[in-house]
Amino acid sequence: RARRDAVENWVVLLSAAAPEEAAQVRGASLASGAKAMLLSTKDAFVLAVISAAVKMDSKAFKKVVDAKSTRFASEAEVKDVTGCVPGA
Repeated sequence: RARRDAVENWVVLLSAAAPEEAAQVRGASLASGAKAMLLSTKDAFVLAVISAAVKMDSKAFKKVVDAKSTRFASEAEVKDVTGCVPGA
């Protein structure tokens, strides 16, 4: 029989200062976490997942996805595209 431990799920909406808070809530190091960000290009939405210990490099991201401009998806777009609530 499988054992299942209950873990309380804290929703932490990430801002420029929040990755440290999210690591503290998890009880883990900052480097052990990841940031998942849904970004929009002219043609598509792209999910970028990076280490929680680094900042998003927009210039490098635009090169990788071959886009002239990008923006973060709105809360409504995140819910519509992924089915997830931002921060969950």
